[in-house]
Amino acid sequence: MVCVSIAAIGASGLGIWYAAQPHVLNLNGPTPLLEFEVKPPASQSLETLADVEPELDTDRNRMPGYWHTEAPENPGVRAGFAKAGEQPSRFSGGSDYQIRYKLDYQDR
Repeated sequence: MVCVSIAAIGASGLGIWYAAQPHVLNLNGPTPLLEFEVKPPASQSLETLADVEPELDTDRNRMPGYWHTEAPENPGVRAGFAKAGEQPSRFSGGSDYQIRYKLDYQDR
């Protein structure tokens, strides 16, 4: 009975430790690419985003975003992508901008 109790406590501890570890989103696969679009409020023009440096912040890391250089499909929206790279400083503040995003797992 004592051995079974010790084994159960050990298994519980191992399970708690495993659950607390970071898990890879796409093990041994291509790096996911986060594509996004930003639409400013109606009272602001798209040029207000000219000096904006987008950044994806998660509880585990941060990665910079990059704007697409080609002409946008929708003239009122600015599009870009985020992929692993250097770590810029954290942004603070709120806004009424609309943001759409999707993850792309295709090889780059």
